[in-house]
Amino acid sequence: MLKKKYWRNLAAADFKVELFRVLPSFRSDDTWRATKTQILKKDSPTDLGKYLDLIESNAKKIDKGKVEEISDTLGVEIEDGITGDEYKKLIVKHDQSIIQERQVSDATKHRRRLRAVFKHVGTELSTKKRFTS
Repeated sequence: MLKKKYWRNLAAADFKVELFRVLPSFRSDDTWRATKTQILKKDSPTDLGKYLDLIESNAKKIDKGKVEEISDTLGVEIEDGITGDEYKKLIVKHDQSIIQERQVSDATKHRRRLRAVFKHVGTELSTKKRFTS
């Protein structure tokens, strides 16, 4: 979710809902008015790529112990002993993702159907020979 490619591949109908649920700190008046194309456009006031890069660079600085070099913490208070991954978890709410929720529910439906087929067919191999000569 920290890659621009993930956001490009989302359908326009799901884009803003997913964006504001997963990255609530990115929400502003400008992003509400902007379209998907404007948000993904480079060097725009609502440049998502720049925001994602800032998250990554802040996490790297935290991992290297250079917390004092971070100019914009994106509304997150950085405590002592926090790691880069914990910082990312504070900003990116991946558990709020609608797309991942759909994928998980589709996978569980698929597993349930396969179990029904296996239960019906059985687990033992047939002892009958198909071809006899």
